[in-house]
Amino acid sequence: MIDRIEAALKAMEIDTMTFMLALIVSVFTLILYRFQKDKNRPDFDLTMLVMHNGKVDKFAFCFMASFVMMTWMIVYMVLHKTITEGYIGIYVAAWVAPLTAKIIWGKQTPPLPTTQAQPVQSTGEETP
Repeated sequence: MIDRIEAALKAMEIDTMTFMLALIVSVFTLILYRFQKDKNRPDFDLTMLVMHNGKVDKFAFCFMASFVMMTWMIVYMVLHKTITEGYIGIYVAAWVAPLTAKIIWGKQTPPLPTTQAQPVQSTGEETP
């Protein structure tokens, strides 16, 4: 059976790694679709990834679109063995670092350095 699948993939010029990736993405998509349609999971809503207050949020939509495109670019380069450390560094800086920072600091932004304000001392003289 596996020999038949490999022969069919070779005939279609699809390597096994690409086929496995497509299969995994298809199964993951099906699972997300079933979760979305499940009435027993009212808290699960994929539209929240791109919407805010019932309207499509341009920033959230562009954020998710760029995340999906960049992730697919990384997967494509890994499959074709053209990935470099620079691309991995860009991906980590763009997506992994902000998420790690959010996990560490929570919903707050990282603490910013503050300067101590010097109290204003009165000289006792009134200005006209």
